Amino acid sequence: MKKLIFILALFGLLLSACSGTPTEETPPPLTGEDVQATAISMAWTMAAQTLTAMPTATNTPVPPTETPTITPIPPTATPAITNTPIPSATPEKDPCDKPLGEWTGTATKILVYNETKSAVNVSLYLYDNYAGYCGYVTGQIAGNQSQMFALPAGYYYAYAFTAQGEQPAFSHGLDLTGVLNADKHTLHIMQDRLKFVGP
Repeated sequence: MKKLIFILALFGLLLSACSGTPTEETPPPLTGEDVQATAISMAWTMAAQTLTAMPTATNTPVPPTETPTITPIPPTATPAITNTPIPSATPEKDPCDKPLGEWTGTATKILVYNETKSAVNVSLYLYDNYAGYCGYVTGQIAGNQSQMFALPAGYYYAYAFTAQGEQPAFSHGLDLTGVLNADKHTLHIMQDRLKFVGP
């Protein structure tokens, strides 16, 4: 009996050794649309995280303290228990997830200079500013070219990534806090990073 078990085990070992390893499937190549969708998603995520991390200026007066009074509660009959449905939470859409439309008030200028040889897409995302404006502007800038944006003063997040089909591909984001005056500010797009220069 032991000899039969040994022979069957040896036979099973030989069969498993002879079987080939499964071939690995190659993942489909990334398209430009995939890279662009991923880059835009990353930009909105980073902008939301930056907005969440920013301190909010609140000026709330401290309410006067009240002296609690104890009022005896008369005994009552046991109340009937009713099932009240709890409203389900619905995700709220970011009110700033929209193109920046018309606005008035203090303006600022941001010159975006593409120092790479590739065409790049750039987006400037405005958090809520002092007048309540928010949203984003986008543009595409050819290699070694620049574009001037006239925008409301406020706090911005910049995101740049290579246009579809351009190589080598890259994507970078940068918080542009303090774009608050009418002077010209410059955003430099480089292959390895973004650089912001104030007035």
